[in-house]
Amino acid sequence: PDELADVFDAGGYDLAATLRVEGVEKTTRSLLPLFPTISAAVASAARTAPLRAGDLIAIGPLFDPALTPVEAGDEVALAIERLGTLAVKLTSPEEEY
Repeated sequence: PDELADVFDAGGYDLAATLRVEGVEKTTRSLLPLFPTISAAVASAARTAPLRAGDLIAIGPLFDPALTPVEAGDEVALAIERLGTLAVKLTSPEEEY
């Protein structure tokens, strides 16, 4: 069964998503106006760049680099209610991971 059926409607999932940079909350928004399904989000991402196993996709207007500048070494965390938090430490393109 879909554990999120109670927050789904034709427009998508009505869940709050919060973006933090270095532990400081930058924005909180609903996922509702983004994509109606996860598969629609993945399809949109795949049209932009090749996707490989293990790739992470962050979607939507939560993160605007012009409004929330980040740099190598920063920790960026995205929390979605009822799903959890994904936190990553940014590296420069020259750094190996």
